[in-house]
Amino acid sequence: MASRYCDNRGKREWWSVHVEAWQRSGLSQIKYCKVHGLERGTFARWLNVLTEAKMVKLRVERLALDRKRDRNKKGES
Repeated sequence: MASRYCDNRGKREWWSVHVEAWQRSGLSQIKYCKVHGLERGTFARWLNVLTEAKMVKLRVERLALDRKRDRNKKGES
């Protein structure tokens, strides 16, 4: 999937809604896609794109918290 395609805000939001709904549904990916008329391969690619983006965001937030904690420790010394 081309990077520009994944950067499309509308598509990203649309697929985010489906990924979140699938996670809450308890259905398999195959069943969820069948019920909602989605292509399983496209769903899987967006799941990977969105999961990776979420992991990167969490890593950045964790690094920021670690840096803040380290600065606070240095200030206490």
